[in-house]
Amino acid sequence: MSDRKTELLEFLQKELAQDHPGVDLSTEPLVESGIIDSLGIMKLVQFLEQRYQLKIGDQDLVPDNFENLDAILRLLAEKGR
Repeated sequence: MSDRKTELLEFLQKELAQDHPGVDLSTEPLVESGIIDSLGIMKLVQFLEQRYQLKIGDQDLVPDNFENLDAILRLLAEKGR
């Protein structure tokens, strides 16, 4: 598993999925299952911007970019980090 994927899984579990113990965050639909809501997306965006020194613009704040772990990793790749 890549370091970035590991970091994201750790952040999601620690900060956003405390109420969902035992859920496989690497495959679970994050928005659809309620693990991430609008506030969670903002926390995740803040983490991504600080950790990877990038800017996630308003145009990137669409549910598809946060639907699951792979979508978040794709967003990071598109942002060049």
